[in-house]
Amino acid sequence: MKLKEVIENVNELKENAFSEKTLTRWINALEGRIQTEVFLFGPNNITKYTWENNQETDLFVKEPYEEIYEDYLLARIDLANGEYDKYANSLAKFEEVFTAFTAWFIMKYHPADTPYGGKCECEG
Repeated sequence: MKLKEVIENVNELKENAFSEKTLTRWINALEGRIQTEVFLFGPNNITKYTWENNQETDLFVKEPYEEIYEDYLLARIDLANGEYDKYANSLAKFEEVFTAFTAWFIMKYHPADTPYGGKCECEG
């Protein structure tokens, strides 16, 4: 899924007042977590996006787990809006998908056994 698609989908799912720049910054936070905690990239190998330059860039997580991005943004929107009950529910949904993706990736690719060196040879 492309950065632009995630943000468009989230804007259709939940009316919000946040700019594409802010939503992209939140996607960067999630991508940083995925790259360091799951793929085990070093801090100098983390990919970051800008809304202006990366709208058509494919994000790291592919189907069937790409909903992770929308779930994360929906949770962040709820938190930023002070909707704490909604946040608790949307965060639980995000964590469920994040945990499933992490378990699948670790079982399939064994990142601790493979020095990626900042490159992910993973397939969708």
